[in-house]
Amino acid sequence: MTTCRFCNKANLKPGTFYESQNFWGVYNIRPLFPGHSLLIAKRHLTHLIRMNEAEVEELPSVVKTLMVALTKAYKADGFNIVLQEGKSGGASMVDHFHLHLIPRKTGDIRKGVEWMQLFKAKEAERKTLAPVQQQKEVAKIRKAMARM
Repeated sequence: MTTCRFCNKANLKPGTFYESQNFWGVYNIRPLFPGHSLLIAKRHLTHLIRMNEAEVEELPSVVKTLMVALTKAYKADGFNIVLQEGKSGGASMVDHFHLHLIPRKTGDIRKGVEWMQLFKAKEAERKTLAPVQQQKEVAKIRKAMARM
């Protein structure tokens, strides 16, 4: 039996910058843009519709908290929030509920390029951050959270 990568807290700990009752905020080890983070459910579930009431009630406030922190840390003026569930929905690496929170800035991609095309095209070529770089990003976000 294989173990879910996101269910093992040790896998997430180096990138974790936020924790609530039901969710973790984790810096993506393979970011598409600076600040690209994940909101991960603590409980193993594969689909949003399988959330219990406590998770559903907490989700919007956690999304907002993380967006405010990432906006401060990366001076974002926009966001992409991506949920990919199931293979037909584009999920690829981990079958565990998570949202991609991607801070954006005006001009961060060429005109005429659709960001989702870029997201998919860059999937294979995105580099894994060195642990020291991930720690720097986590510290940057925590610093921004301390100012909230």
